[in-house]
Amino acid sequence: MRKILLLLACVFSISHAVEKAAKEDKHVLIQFGGNWCRWCKMFDSFVQSDKDLKQLVDSNFVVVHLDYKKDEELLRFTDYADRFGFPVLLIYDKQGRRLHTQSTDLLEQGEGYDKK
Repeated sequence: MRKILLLLACVFSISHAVEKAAKEDKHVLIQFGGNWCRWCKMFDSFVQSDKDLKQLVDSNFVVVHLDYKKDEELLRFTDYADRFGFPVLLIYDKQGRRLHTQSTDLLEQGEGYDKK
């Protein structure tokens, strides 16, 4: 029952984000990872602390943080996005159609991230 509730909460979060994106004429950016993931925390901090990146994200996306807890249904829902490692970014349009799945490893530099 707990797994079903977690999946429903994720689906609700994404549905709410798509609805909000449609109203604001934006896309949805899902950061798929977790509070347990060091790279996920670093990526979020990297985006939030860089003025240009934060403005780019805030202006164009409704952001959802999707916390993965070894749930097969959630993996299936994301088309097994974990194959890229964490964090992985999922981009949806304002109609809820997935546009792209992207690993963040292209931005990794040493023990952190670099936008260059």
